[in-house]
Amino acid sequence: MVTLNYATVVREVKAYLKKGVAAKELQSHIAAFPVSAQEKINALLERLFDVVEKAFGKEATKRKNHLAGAVAGDDEGSQLLLLNAAEEFCYKKGSNELNEVALILKALYDVDLVEEEHVVHWYSKGLKGDKKDSQIWKNAQPFIDCLWNAESESEEE
Repeated sequence: MVTLNYATVVREVKAYLKKGVAAKELQSHIAAFPVSAQEKINALLERLFDVVEKAFGKEATKRKNHLAGAVAGDDEGSQLLLLNAAEEFCYKKGSNELNEVALILKALYDVDLVEEEHVVHWYSKGLKGDKKDSQIWKNAQPFIDCLWNAESESEEE
């Protein structure tokens, strides 16, 4: 068996995307990679959005099917993996993505890839973690506030 490292997985995902493989076929290839589930989702997100500079929401909508297989069903674990991958993507890409983190979260939420409870859990965990002072949490705050406000408004009705 060939040992794959993360960089190799990223290259493989890129090659499959370049071939234009369908989302289900890509997911079956990714599932076979002998790396952690987190690395698989990180590689997928990195390759899908590597060249996106703006309009992340529009791109997330276009590429929803490719991401949906990675977060099958309502599995909290897979949604948290996707949120962790988005976080890692923002750190890797730099200041533009860190500034856009609320829009990235909203895009993933709007295309039904992550649910409110999982976003809030990820955010709360991040505020208590090793990177609790990171700019990502400050920049995510407006979206979290929006979720909390929407929830409290629906409870009042």
